[in-house]
Amino acid sequence: MSGIFTKNQIDNITTHWGNDFYLKIRREVRLYAEKWKLSDVKFHEYYSVNAIFFCESEYFGNCVLKIGGDCQDYEFLSEYNMLCEYNGRRLAHVYDADIDISKRKKVMLIERFTPAQC
Repeated sequence: MSGIFTKNQIDNITTHWGNDFYLKIRREVRLYAEKWKLSDVKFHEYYSVNAIFFCESEYFGNCVLKIGGDCQDYEFLSEYNMLCEYNGRRLAHVYDADIDISKRKKVMLIERFTPAQC
């Protein structure tokens, strides 16, 4: 999985989130791409609190890989819990997650759909 980011994306990521977070998301994209058999991983250029990737999973189909930033730990956890509570009813389904706030791990693999699918 080489070439996840363009040079411009790397520059924007390090400007908005810093080099440490860039290295973290690069490492985690590779790790979770292997774990969840992800392909066609594309970075969504929205520089908020989390890094978002659109991808395909061999196991789950069309997905969103969400990697949490270094802040808003409990907001990420609350989102995860809410999505699990709804269990795909009216909201995206969480296929899998790896969340351990004490270890700075905040990763979710979420169903991706377009509004016309609702």
